[in-house]
Amino acid sequence: MSTALQSAEKLLMDNIEKANGRIHLSNSNLSYDDSLKAMGPAIHTEGVQESQAPDHASPFHEDNTPFLLSHVGASYSIGTCRPSPVHIFRLWQIYLDRVNPLTKIVHIPTLQPYVTEAAVDQDRIPQNYQCLLCAISLMAAITLDERECQELVGMLRGILVQELMARTRHALLQFNLFENNDMAILQALVLFLISLDAHGDKQKARMFSHAVLFIAINMGYHQDGELFNLTPFETEMRRRIWWQILLQDANVTGMSQNIFQGNFSTKQPQNFNDVNLFPGSTRPIEPRDEPTEMGFVLIINRVMRFVMDSRRAVTNNDKFPMIQRFLKLDQGLQEMERRYIKASAGGVHELALAFRSIVSTNILNILDLSKERHEQGDVIFKAEYTTSQDTFVESDRVGYVYTCMDKYHFTWFARQHFQRHVLVSLGSHVH
Repeated sequence: MSTALQSAEKLLMDNIEKANGRIHLSNSNLSYDDSLKAMGPAIHTEGVQESQAPDHASPFHEDNTPFLLSHVGASYSIGTCRPSPVHIFRLWQIYLDRVNPLTKIVHIPTLQPYVTEAAVDQDRIPQNYQCLLCAISLMAAITLDERECQELVGMLRGILVQELMARTRHALLQFNLFENNDMAILQALVLFLISLDAHGDKQKARMFSHAVLFIAINMGYHQDGELFNLTPFETEMRRRIWWQILLQDANVTGMSQNIFQGNFSTKQPQNFNDVNLFPGSTRPIEPRDEPTEMGFVLIINRVMRFVMDSRRAVTNNDKFPMIQRFLKLDQGLQEMERRYIKASAGGVHELALAFRSIVSTNILNILDLSKERHEQGDVIFKAEYTTSQDTFVESDRVGYVYTCMDKYHFTWFARQHFQRHVLVSLGSHVH
């Protein structure tokens, strides 16, 4: 990498660290802290009417793709870790079983033909889908243990992950990430971000998260597709991607320091199975009032919405008692569990039940703590009241999650989301 790119990367990293990478979005206007504003020219949202496009200054240059992806993964050469047809299908199936149920950012029926084509000749599929399939293979590898990796490809897990990471990086480098308004590329970026965090590359994941969030805003994903009369399919997929980006941003930064502090109109995803969504169809789709493959994602997004709304309420000195907010959240989660989760289905539904139980238990603990410490009982988010281990859940419940999730190979997800203050840092404080 050139000296100029290294200097640019250092400048971005230094400024993000100094400013805590804060992005502010209010009334469709996007702005950055002064230290970030000076780093690049304006980039305007593509595909959004001029009157609705956010007016903002970019902290990135017109094409910062090279240094945003620099030093990520091993060096790449043509042919490096090029999966065989058998490996392509196997990694795809692993992704379907272990990653897709927890993220739901790709539409499986749409992708399946590209997977089949890639098994015949990877070079025949469009470059944007090559990127996405690389990221999917990478995420599948992230979920493997050493034994599985040896049985699948005959190499150490660390080497496989590094080589697939390098391959994904190489594919993404073919695009100007700040100019390509392409859903498949954004999906690949989100999966790449998840892989960075899962691989323990926290600093790079934090930096990359800021970039992915900005790219999504630049593409208008912070505004609901219904505002632009997009098809039900594209509207729903944009919602899934946007909320996953928010979750990942919270994951890598810690909710007490979440960089996104603004308004957005993108609604939460709805309760559909992938087979209910048809690309190109203009007919509205009614959400299903029954358990679906979206159950876990709906619950975790509901918690995300609660956290963001509550932080905003504290900032705005909202007088509505936080205790009532917690109780309302708990009631809402129990209702979602009743309607959308099927205990006997196992898998991701079992994770949803465990997660909902963890949230409810912590709500009760917080309310008890509030009554003990404060006569008024108001509860807010405050880092100084986190537990000694700075975790969201108690150690015994973490153990329970690990035990029940290990059999479904969801441990990679539990390791990311249940060992840190990922979703919320909760405490109590008197106004």
